[in-house]
Amino acid sequence: MAPGDRGGGDMEGDVFADLSRHVDRAFYGHLYKDIVQATLDPVEHWHSHGWAERRHPNVWFDTGFYLDAYPDIERARIDPLLHYIRHGRAEGRLPRPPRATRRAILAAARPAAARPAGYDAPPDAPILDATELAARLLHAMAPAALAKGGGRVGLVVAASHDRYIDITGGIQLVLADEMAACAAAGTTHLHLAPAVARMHLADDIEPACLLQATIDGVFQGLAPADAAVAAIAEVARALPQRPRRFVVHSPLGHRTATLAALAAACGPDPVFWLHDHTSLCEGYNLLRNDLDACGAPPAESMACRICVHGEGRQAHRARLRALFEAVPFHVLAPSRVTLDLWLARADLPFASARVEEPATLAPPAADVRPVPATNPAAPLRTAFLGFPLPNKGWPLFLDLVTALAFAPPDDHACALYQFATEAALQPMDLVATVPVRVGRGARHAAVEALARHDIEAVILPSPWPETFSFVAHEAVAAGAAVLTIEAAGNIAAMVRRHDAGRVFETGEALIEYLLSGRARDEIRARPRPGPRTMIPGQGSLPLLESLLDASRP
Repeated sequence: MAPGDRGGGDMEGDVFADLSRHVDRAFYGHLYKDIVQATLDPVEHWHSHGWAERRHPNVWFDTGFYLDAYPDIERARIDPLLHYIRHGRAEGRLPRPPRATRRAILAAARPAAARPAGYDAPPDAPILDATELAARLLHAMAPAALAKGGGRVGLVVAASHDRYIDITGGIQLVLADEMAACAAAGTTHLHLAPAVARMHLADDIEPACLLQATIDGVFQGLAPADAAVAAIAEVARALPQRPRRFVVHSPLGHRTATLAALAAACGPDPVFWLHDHTSLCEGYNLLRNDLDACGAPPAESMACRICVHGEGRQAHRARLRALFEAVPFHVLAPSRVTLDLWLARADLPFASARVEEPATLAPPAADVRPVPATNPAAPLRTAFLGFPLPNKGWPLFLDLVTALAFAPPDDHACALYQFATEAALQPMDLVATVPVRVGRGARHAAVEALARHDIEAVILPSPWPETFSFVAHEAVAAGAAVLTIEAAGNIAAMVRRHDAGRVFETGEALIEYLLSGRARDEIRARPRPGPRTMIPGQGSLPLLESLLDASRP
């Protein structure tokens, strides 16, 4: 049927019925704002004009591919989606290129240094010289010094890749907890992040970079790197008895020479966190070509030669080695599996290494929450929690959506939800979207949202060795079963440790488990534990205080 032959309300009833199930109204309206603004019905627009404009009707049908791969359909001016669902699927035609998601990820893979940098600081941020930054630090420390009478009052200088007070993420939550713990202990917390956000180390020979300075959770302005070092040195001269500690949460975007200078200005016992795998490779997720877990092989291996991150890996590791040789770091890992991997693969000098979990789960209550009174055959309420990114397993979730699109509506084994920040939600007809933002003032927002919607299972199929995963702990805290894969690092480890779900060898096995109905039957057959309290950690403070105690006579 040619575009415009039967548009609007004149569309044949059976055509409209067939297309209504597969033209995803929520997806179409989210992707094409002009349709919403014109108050057009997505199904009718798709059939009359959308396909000829090569728009996409849902997440699984690639219009351009279908028309190019099967030119007979385009020559006949036939609605390609209608053809696929009525004839093409049975004929073995494909709705999108084979392994389309993997191909797209591989095509987009770039070395970290080739990715565009972004200006991360507020455009009107004031510039602070060494004198001004030192004055602000001393002002922040003075009230604490008076109140504590000389106790554990001091200064923690923390470095990471972005301004943690305005960004949602795991490292940012650890920093927020660390800052709060410092405040409770009467210790001033200075955070430094590059003004220009990069996902690689800044060049040590480039002009001095600007650092965003945040004191006790309040953004102050931008300071040149040498001014930040000089300001900390001035604090050391003014308050020589006050302990100072330097903590690297992420070196990305920083010059290693600046990190070494900050460590020297702060004094003994610097700390380096293993929040990701930056100390092993510039590809901080350890995904070969952003696709498959590589296990951090030797930098000269063939596996590195065929990876987009391989060419720069030896230089990256050399710079990290020089930093670790100059700075005797105490290494903190957020999980045992992360520390074991680092000890086996890093080959870097260090002063000590230990595990410090960024959050822990309180034991469940003695009683259990009964299974809700519902039809045992009702779909299992299944959620994806977190950012819809390939390295979080989002493509596998989309495969689940695609499978359900062809299952009879009354035979869906699971009902799908997505929980994410409002900007990260991906509307689809088969997925209920729930906006949620976890931050300093709403640490338990995700747990509460999952419990409020009575989510029974959360799928977290990260393809890389996750170092911790707040979202996995939030899911368990809410009483949901976590379904993950072997490659997911600490997610798989914590699921086994808490007997909190199932770990699958592959993502395909996870999807089959859900679609078959076995997940619904097995998860509902087990008593559901009541909600558990997720207890935030204190960042680097426990280690810093133990080091301070050890240094006292």
